[in-house]
Amino acid sequence: MYKILVYVDAENVTFSTFKPYWDEAIALNGFYEIIGKFYGSKDLLGGTVKQYLSLGLEYCETSALSSECHKNLADMKLITDCLHDVLHTYNTEVAQVYLLSKDYDFLPTVYKLKSLGMDTVTLGVDCRGNAKSVKTIIAYLHNIGFLPCADSKLFDNVFESICKAVDEVFAERTIDDFIAERMLIFISALVKEGYDVSVLQQLNVRDISFPVIVNVLGVTDVKRLAHLFMVFTQRFYGAALPMQQNYDLIRRWLDGSV
Repeated sequence: MYKILVYVDAENVTFSTFKPYWDEAIALNGFYEIIGKFYGSKDLLGGTVKQYLSLGLEYCETSALSSECHKNLADMKLITDCLHDVLHTYNTEVAQVYLLSKDYDFLPTVYKLKSLGMDTVTLGVDCRGNAKSVKTIIAYLHNIGFLPCADSKLFDNVFESICKAVDEVFAERTIDDFIAERMLIFISALVKEGYDVSVLQQLNVRDISFPVIVNVLGVTDVKRLAHLFMVFTQRFYGAALPMQQNYDLIRRWLDGSV
């Protein structure tokens, strides 16, 4: 019989949040075998341990791993168990995986499952493994160190840079939404400085880059370019470089060395 596997990061997900997902899976009991595991320290979970156990989930107690500085080890155990079950224990018998956590560290695992052709359900992610919200992608980009950004990729096409960074974890539509949101913030800042933004507003979000913006606005003065670059990096990438570094990067860009 094919199996539906359910993994719960119970320290990050309340029982009330978990329950509708479990009810959704258990409704298929009889057609599929439902196998559930929940993870967390008994000191943190308290009485919810009995609630999970009453539903038939296996308890993976992580007190030895779940201290404040070792929480990532407890997360790694859940990820390791999930991938081992999918790839080895049950292998070709797995029909679907529920990976329930609010921790964005689990998104690469969602992508791995997706790359194996596995239907995967998790918080904020659809059954194809595509994260849904702009808020989710912002958190993920911070988590992988892409934001705040302060290097030569600041001159690259924004859409292509983000696609490369997230490596297909997110749907392209979500990346479009993220860039569109950032573009609105950027344009609002330019309006306050007196720029004509009528042409910028017509740009396709997938065409946006700092060089394209400079070309549209017609800015050539190095001082104005450095300031524009600061506004651009703040609004799109969450941080501005020190002004001297701004000048240096702009000069190198104008010289063609970036």
